[in-house]
Amino acid sequence: MRANHLLALRGRTNCVFADAGSLPFLIRHLEAIYLGLEFHCEANLGAHLGSILPTPSKRKIQEDYWREVFPLGWQPNLFVHPSPSRKGVRKNYLFRGVVSSLKELQEIAKKSDLTLQAILLAAWARVHSLECSASEATFGIWHSSRFTDTVAIPFLNLLPMRVTDTTRPILELANALMKDLRRRSGTLEQSKLRDVSRWAGLEGKPLCNVYVNVLHTGPKPGGNPMVGRVFEPVKVSLGVS
Repeated sequence: MRANHLLALRGRTNCVFADAGSLPFLIRHLEAIYLGLEFHCEANLGAHLGSILPTPSKRKIQEDYWREVFPLGWQPNLFVHPSPSRKGVRKNYLFRGVVSSLKELQEIAKKSDLTLQAILLAAWARVHSLECSASEATFGIWHSSRFTDTVAIPFLNLLPMRVTDTTRPILELANALMKDLRRRSGTLEQSKLRDVSRWAGLEGKPLCNVYVNVLHTGPKPGGNPMVGRVFEPVKVSLGVS
């Protein structure tokens, strides 16, 4: 943070990395306080919780979508971990700097009208299917819904993503991923995993055993109006866990 006399404020937050909206919201609020500007926010938690309560119409939308993704008779191809963990113990793998040329990959994504996340998830789908000797892959990804821009409260969920015909070119896979993600409205992102398993005919059984997160922290060059006023960018690496 820019400040007089080489003073700086350093803050530490937890869990906001999974939500694309909370961190910018908190930064805008902090900047407003720092610069003496007015900033509107609210703490109506009840209204937020009310917006995510299940209703019969929401559940019908969710059921129709997930039955289409996982038709009856479908069976998952679970990823074989290189070193099995003890029962009940979760293993996390973090690979830092998995992209050797982030700038080049971002240019490819821009020219192909795709997101960087979609390309990296498509690459993982290829690896996943090859390791399982299958032609498709199913893995979990984070979802974050936001119903108001004045409350720093996201709705976070982990839901499965099924990618079929993984022998296709990576950009084609990424395009298919993008289309599926666009279909996932806030209502679909609120699906309960146990309901998804039941609609797939696999109640009580895992649909996947890998959750993939693509982490790219730090402000985008030229994309953050606060850079140069209060905050300065920091160079960080890209990681996949």
